Amino acid sequence: MKRLLLAVVAAGIILAAAGCGNVTVYDPILLEKPTGNTVDNAMYGFELEGTTVWDYGLSIYGDDTGYQDHSISADRAYAAAHSVKVSVLFDTPNGDSVLLCKKNASADTDIRGKTISAAVWSPYGMFDDKTAYGITFYAIYIYVDELSVKHYNWCQSAWNNMSAAPAVADGLWTFVSASTSTFTDTTTGLPMTDTAMLNVCEWGVKVGQGGESKNYTGFIYIDSLDIR
Repeated sequence: MKRLLLAVVAAGIILAAAGCGNVTVYDPILLEKPTGNTVDNAMYGFELEGTTVWDYGLSIYGDDTGYQDHSISADRAYAAAHSVKVSVLFDTPNGDSVLLCKKNASADTDIRGKTISAAVWSPYGMFDDKTAYGITFYAIYIYVDELSVKHYNWCQSAWNNMSAAPAVADGLWTFVSASTSTFTDTTTGLPMTDTAMLNVCEWGVKVGQGGESKNYTGFIYIDSLDIR
């Protein structure tokens, strides 16, 4: 029955409630398998199956408490044909997270005036709209104090609730973007400074379990990680 209804979704229209006349329109790309976007123009489109793909990876400095394993997969994609399939174990509300990032050999990345974006796929039943998981973007910069001690300070965007998948689909893609000008330095509680943005050693996307979110063990997919 799910597959039959998914064919209706591909046509772009779903009856939200029988006999009510309410119609919900879903962009086909958001549902289980996109129908277009044969090219992924993001910096990280993850199109080299079975490889580590350049210098993306898990966070060096952040807390990947929800992470179990990952691989490049052709199961589904937001754009083109592949994405990162992440095995997760989320069992600490407002605590567990998975971080996928762009790493640098040294602190020399300038993210001033940039927008970071990514798409995350979550399965039906992982959460509902009232207990959503969330997506944030982050950057870690290096600060050397007067005693020549190196510090790694965390900055991040606002939390964006992920969209709950409808019952007619196996899952749903949530695409989110954020300007680095909106990042907050969690050490100072102030906006991230231009100086900090010139000394970034890692930036990426974080998928986190909300305070009211139920636990989840399974897979999520991340695709089209980009900065421009």
